[in-house]
Amino acid sequence: MKKIILMASLLVGLGAAPALAESGPYISGSAGAAFLSDSKINGIGSAVGYDTGYALNAAAGYSFGMARLEGALGYQSNDVDSFIGVAVPNVDANVTVFSVMANGYLDFEFRDLPIKPYVMAGIGIADVNAEFAFLGGKYEDSDTVFACQVGGGVGIEAGSNLTVDIGYRYLSPSKSTIDGVELTVDSHMVMAGLRYNF
Repeated sequence: MKKIILMASLLVGLGAAPALAESGPYISGSAGAAFLSDSKINGIGSAVGYDTGYALNAAAGYSFGMARLEGALGYQSNDVDSFIGVAVPNVDANVTVFSVMANGYLDFEFRDLPIKPYVMAGIGIADVNAEFAFLGGKYEDSDTVFACQVGGGVGIEAGSNLTVDIGYRYLSPSKSTIDGVELTVDSHMVMAGLRYNF
């Protein structure tokens, strides 16, 4: 959170001003890379490692000019790469996260430039699902927990109603209990997408 506040202060200090765009509803969609941090299992750090995965996001919201509020659906999937530092090439295992979030944005604009930096934060719920298949057997369990996220990025005007969005998000669901085992699944996402303002 300190980084987000610092970023906003820096933008203002460099001459950024609140965005003066017309208010109104919008929809957006984005996709990108998801980097899942090594999971802790029952407090044991770096117990599970992951490959780079993918993330998808769809949202509908309302712009008030400087601020935006939206409801968003997110999905990400990452394959398991290692257990306790040991690679597991012959094990089919992955973790997926489906999220429902309420997000708030603060947009800034630089005079005479079609680029508007933003910062954002959100709260909601995340359904964490773990799937494991080995030697013909399959195991799967899930848990729905509270989640929060923060992020930032830039919107690039691509037309009177269209904006290209490039940003970063850090999603942090609460600890999930998967078959009695506590699992952490914090993730970093780099996303690109489009936002259409009505």
